[in-house]
Amino acid sequence: MAEPPLLTATGLSKRFDRAGHGVTALDQVDITVGDGEIVALAGASGSGKSTLVRCLLRLIAPDAGTIRSLAGTCWRHAERRYARCAAASKWYSRTHWRR
Repeated sequence: MAEPPLLTATGLSKRFDRAGHGVTALDQVDITVGDGEIVALAGASGSGKSTLVRCLLRLIAPDAGTIRSLAGTCWRHAERRYARCAAASKWYSRTHWRR
């Protein structure tokens, strides 16, 4: 019997309003990550790579779609680690800008 995937996302969509214009960052994205797999995201600037990762880590909510991850896996640790790194980066930027 095959192991269930560590992470499955289906139909992820996310839109942002920028200067009165709607920008679609994700449009019906599907991704499945199995145990032991390594995933790389490649694309042009502004193509939605960071938005996808932020949605998968639940730092922002997608406008549509579902995300399922296995409870008790390292993914939950990754979610917390990414959130701490993002918070530390924002703090450093605010306190050490142009010293």
